Amino acid sequence: MSVKYTPPDFDYVQVRLPEFSKTPWGLDTASVMWAGPAPKLQAFLQGLRQGTALPAYAGFHSAYGSMFLTSWSHGSDQPFPPATLQYVGLLNGALPDVIVSSEISSGSGSQTSDDSEPADQRTWSVSFISPVAKYRYITDRRPATSRYGYGTPVLGPTNRSSVIVDGNGRRRSGAAGLTFTPVGALQSFTVNPVEGTPFFECEESWIGTYQEIS
Repeated sequence: MSVKYTPPDFDYVQVRLPEFSKTPWGLDTASVMWAGPAPKLQAFLQGLRQGTALPAYAGFHSAYGSMFLTSWSHGSDQPFPPATLQYVGLLNGALPDVIVSSEISSGSGSQTSDDSEPADQRTWSVSFISPVAKYRYITDRRPATSRYGYGTPVLGPTNRSSVIVDGNGRRRSGAAGLTFTPVGALQSFTVNPVEGTPFFECEESWIGTYQEIS
């Protein structure tokens, strides 16, 4: 006597509450597992849409209107292959605080006086180490310009060497009107959209350098 297998007749269902974490930028993430009959896996996946809001769950949280579906994956376990949905956004509705870090960079530069006679010209060459300030933050609209800055007063470079020579290559002790003014300069500014959400990852890098060679 043979037994005919009849696939279960129900749709994919959520089998776990969301598991929450955070991205390196401070956004919240939620991982949600679903499972159902193998014949209905493809239909379930085809019905997913990036940017769909994470629904509320009775007795667990009132609303996840700022959590958005960004990606999904599935397993091959039979007869009920799991599918994992990944959401990214804000659990409490508030943008995360800016993340500030610092490091040290090195640089060099020179400037030459504008004397008309080459022999009278003086060239001031410096090598230095510079503090670098980095800001990483999340916005809910694409920024047109950088938001932060290097700070006031400027933490200027620290000279490692400073040499002044004349037009004949001889070292001199006087700067002859040459100056190096410390400034904070924007080194880089990047804005990357978080796919499937209205959020943007922004990063600014400011360096302490000299105005004359920045």
